Amino acid sequence: MVSRQARNSLIQCVLALKRWAFGNRFPSLRARSAICRIKLAPTRVRIISKWVIAIYAAVVLAGGASRRMGRDKLLLEVDGTTLLEAAVNRFKEEFADVCVSVAENGKYPQIKAREIVDVRRGAGPLSGLHAALTSLRHDHDGVFVVAADLPYSSPKAALRIIELCGDHDACIIRLANGNIEPLFGYYKKTLLPLCEEALSSGDNRMSEVLYKADTRFIPPEELGELWDEKLIFNINYPDDYSRVSGKK
Repeated sequence: MVSRQARNSLIQCVLALKRWAFGNRFPSLRARSAICRIKLAPTRVRIISKWVIAIYAAVVLAGGASRRMGRDKLLLEVDGTTLLEAAVNRFKEEFADVCVSVAENGKYPQIKAREIVDVRRGAGPLSGLHAALTSLRHDHDGVFVVAADLPYSSPKAALRIIELCGDHDACIIRLANGNIEPLFGYYKKTLLPLCEEALSSGDNRMSEVLYKADTRFIPPEELGELWDEKLIFNINYPDDYSRVSGKK
């Protein structure tokens, strides 16, 4: 791990580069543009190598209807914090850019994160993935997608999945029984055409996109000590909520 002092030193160097780029007449426009696009957050910088800095984006999916719960499950509290707020706060600890994917604008005004509203509504999580990839900033190659109803989702495990993705279009967990968890995975911009194709055809299954794409399916063991079965446990029914919160 890189120490906080090392991160802060690196940030100061980058900021100095930015000031130089704005004030210096001689670097090319292309060089100045590249330097000025760098965006850093002190505790959310990943140093991949001596010269490469990666700043990752995460989208918390919050567009579901909660039909099986019978009420908006994302407003249910665990340890005094709603499921949605807890997910956003967890991922802000490790990700520089955290957004919330919603079906309707302004649904969760109390959440301090940028909203991404579904462009193609009514297609479930695929709508959220499509909207996330469509609105992705130019300095991000992809986005980590996490469902807000995963109370034990880990941003550190998410970063490991991103690293394991390599040159593939996506990377998600596949269990020994063959089940996959598409709502805790990394997706690159290159998937956008497949998402649009699936939405246009009316096939809204995430698996339809994943199996057509160059997806890396990883066994839980590749996460090492970051793996826990609870990592992909999601809250759908009142009994699930009781197991997590002790409430009914």
